[in-house]
Amino acid sequence: MTTYFITGVNKGIGKSLVELLTKDSNNLVIGTVRNEAKAQELLSLKLENLKLIYIDMADNVTKFKEQFKALESYAPNGVDVFIQNAAIVDPDTMKHSTLCDTDYFSTVFDVNVTGTVRAYQAIYPYLFKGNGTKKMVFIGSISGIIGEPSAGGNAYGLSKAAVHRFGTQVAKENRNSQDPLINQSVTLIIHPGVVETTMHNDSSRKALTEIGASYITTDDSARKLLKIINENGIERSGTLFDEEGEILPW
Repeated sequence: MTTYFITGVNKGIGKSLVELLTKDSNNLVIGTVRNEAKAQELLSLKLENLKLIYIDMADNVTKFKEQFKALESYAPNGVDVFIQNAAIVDPDTMKHSTLCDTDYFSTVFDVNVTGTVRAYQAIYPYLFKGNGTKKMVFIGSISGIIGEPSAGGNAYGLSKAAVHRFGTQVAKENRNSQDPLINQSVTLIIHPGVVETTMHNDSSRKALTEIGASYITTDDSARKLLKIINENGIERSGTLFDEEGEILPW
């Protein structure tokens, strides 16, 4: 059985990943949702191979570690694939530099960047147990690439640039470990495509159209993500990919 741990599974790409992965009874999916009220649709599915943990990405690391203790029973042999997906992304995070709400930056960074680090610290003891190749996936974005051509991306783009940097740091730290389970682990940073979600408004759609970008569905994005995760090993650890598996510049 392969055990997946995915943050932010009540909507968007996270929800599509759950729907795809739980179709295979050989997969166990453990996902995070902010609270039980946000989880009702998933709970109604009554999936035997889905477990939920309630955590807000803005919660402190102590709460993260406390909530993640559920993994001692959910995943006694460890987590095989960790996908850090949860993030704040909405039109307000991608406004023009002269119009963006600077007070909102701290909220976006706390969830998208510090939340990513908190989740990694909390999952770490449950990743590196058992056997096999452990994989860590950080969902990035072309908005976080220096020189990326589309307009906007302020708080969101800056936060994703930081996530890219953190992913490369994790890859290097683990590669230098003396523990073979850790130093043979794989860290991937993946741009999931330009996904049609509630983050987009008329102005962001116009900007994306102007650079020739086309939308994909959350289901398509999830399928592409899993293909990249399955096909890449230690030789590509610390690499940034687009949704087609092509290597992106930083």
